[in-house]
Amino acid sequence: MAEVRAPGRSSQGGVTSSSLARGTRLGRYELLAPIGVGGMAKVWAARQSGYSGFAKVVAIKTILPHLSRESDFERLFVDEARVASLVRHPNVCEIYELGEEGQVLFLVMEWVDGDSLIKLLKPRGEVEPIDPRIAARIAAETCAGLHAAHTQPDHDGKPLNIVHRDVSPHNVLLSAEGVVKVTDFGVAKAVGQTHDQTVAGQLKGKLEYMSPEQITGSTVDGRTDVFGMGGVIYEATTGRQPFASSGDLEVMNKIVEGRLDMPSAHMARYPRELEAIVLRAMANNPEQRFASAEQMRQALEGYLSRSGPPVTHADVANLLRSRVGPKMDERLDRIRSAMSAAPPKNPSHTPSASGVIPTNRVPRVAPPPPLVPQPVRPAAGGSARAGLGSTVALPQRPPLPAERPPPDSGGGFNMDTIADFQLPDYLDPGASPIRPASLPQPPAPTSLAQPFPLPPAGPAAAAPAPEVNPEAFEDEAPIDMRQYILAAAMGVGVAVLVGGGAYVAWRLFVAPSAPASSQHHDSPAKSARPSGAH
Repeated sequence: MAEVRAPGRSSQGGVTSSSLARGTRLGRYELLAPIGVGGMAKVWAARQSGYSGFAKVVAIKTILPHLSRESDFERLFVDEARVASLVRHPNVCEIYELGEEGQVLFLVMEWVDGDSLIKLLKPRGEVEPIDPRIAARIAAETCAGLHAAHTQPDHDGKPLNIVHRDVSPHNVLLSAEGVVKVTDFGVAKAVGQTHDQTVAGQLKGKLEYMSPEQITGSTVDGRTDVFGMGGVIYEATTGRQPFASSGDLEVMNKIVEGRLDMPSAHMARYPRELEAIVLRAMANNPEQRFASAEQMRQALEGYLSRSGPPVTHADVANLLRSRVGPKMDERLDRIRSAMSAAPPKNPSHTPSASGVIPTNRVPRVAPPPPLVPQPVRPAAGGSARAGLGSTVALPQRPPLPAERPPPDSGGGFNMDTIADFQLPDYLDPGASPIRPASLPQPPAPTSLAQPFPLPPAGPAAAAPAPEVNPEAFEDEAPIDMRQYILAAAMGVGVAVLVGGGAYVAWRLFVAPSAPASSQHHDSPAKSARPSGAH
């Protein structure tokens, strides 16, 4: 969703609506080719430029030159950005950004590679009806997008009561894949809008598709768009506008009075179920219409399921290709030709003066610093291996600072001097970029492709590596004698235990055997049992 402030228009210099042409830059967008012109605005295909050559095609809408100074039309632009940017649905054309460049206010929208329903109905200038079932498929998906807008809440969850008020074949887009999207919420009615019921003395919307309550200035709601949707199906299936007449006043009278011919009067064997849906949607009394666009969509889906095989996006895409395929290809060729031009090297990423914050913008993150290989302590011989079979000398470690806090009696930092201890500036993110001469300097960055400089090939490669100063790798911490004393005491203890255990074993098993042996060799007289003993 985009956050919109009232635009502060610049009245001096810069790009103007009348000077727009191919190659004109509007912020970070470059105009490629004009796509269409309506009653109030012109639509361009444009290239969005981004970081590291990123490019994307978007649609940009600009106010027509003769209306660019009208504050009412500028408010329509702001209202369209505010309303349409809230609605996120696959069947609604997404709004990306509202911007301003010089004196041009522009709206950045999703690019739909396809064409409008009115171009599908008028491939050669006159309305040519399409298959009723394909018309019902297009109408069903349009109703899904309208229902999403009708039920869209605000940030606090309260309903916005958005009403499109300009539902017509001109504002239904069909992509090359057959996806349907509702577009152009420029005259939508919603809570908190700034424009009034009329603009420059004109009714908002296209007269031929307006509901009776729009013409009379009564309250409008989602059923107003249901009425317009009925008129779209009527025209797409019969090839006639429902209230066609010779003048606008007569058209308005027909709409208000409800003088509508049945579709079957213009087309033989018109599907009765679809005719009933169209007539109910276009009822003169809003209470007699479908209660919502979703209810109308369900009725259309029911008709499609009962009238034949499924109608898919592919069916819509094939019809679009058969009718306006060459025009789509010609437009695509023009856009590709314009896209082939090299994009600007340094595109601007400055937010527009209108104050819009696009929701799809990702904040740039600084790339991580290059990896710097660290020196490795050498094995015997004073050299280290780098790469495959290359032997290079290790760089010497920078000298230690002249003064550093001495350790206390416990082997840690002295609490009286720890406050004066400072990290080197390349380790301290808040330090000054100026490096004091007394602190060690970091090693110079080295290319990732070659972490260490390799020696030159040839006879010079056989030269012995320079000797490494062993004093450069002396331990920084002082030797603790208590560790050696403790190790010696443990050794003495183990020796005492082993010796004592051996002595006890000797006393128990070896010493008693000597008296037993001497007793075995005594005279028989001493060992003879006394006579008469029992």
